[in-house]
Amino acid sequence: MDRSTLVSQWMTEVSLDSLALNATNRLCSFKALDRFAVTLEWPDSSEDLFIAIDLMPSTGGELRKKRLERSMELNAYTLETRGAAIGWDSVRDMLVLSYRCSVENLSAQNLNDLVVNLIETSQYLADELVFEADVVLQEQVRNSGNKWFQPIQV
Repeated sequence: MDRSTLVSQWMTEVSLDSLALNATNRLCSFKALDRFAVTLEWPDSSEDLFIAIDLMPSTGGELRKKRLERSMELNAYTLETRGAAIGWDSVRDMLVLSYRCSVENLSAQNLNDLVVNLIETSQYLADELVFEADVVLQEQVRNSGNKWFQPIQV
């Protein structure tokens, strides 16, 4: 089965609106769990299907460094990523989880299993990469320390 037909069948099976499909650019894009931008892509230059999920912006500074280092740790042997890979889209400054699959013998149900698995993995990885305390600290620094120093009455 060709990739366009497979993606169309999968979209029908999961009741995904046809607005998500851009057949001209060979893309299917949608948002999962109100949190993750997901893209299925089947470029002319490959026989495979690519599934990519935007995890989060890398944000810059020390936080970017921590996120990239932790991403590389999680990528080791692709155990934590369930066979997918975390990458950095430097143009958008975005950490991305992606998976490349052959469509040979792939059904709409198998594709659904892959997409769901990747979304579940994204939830886990996003929690691992958020570094909430560092995000708060970086925001405080951006605000010129306004939240660091508050007067008290003596």
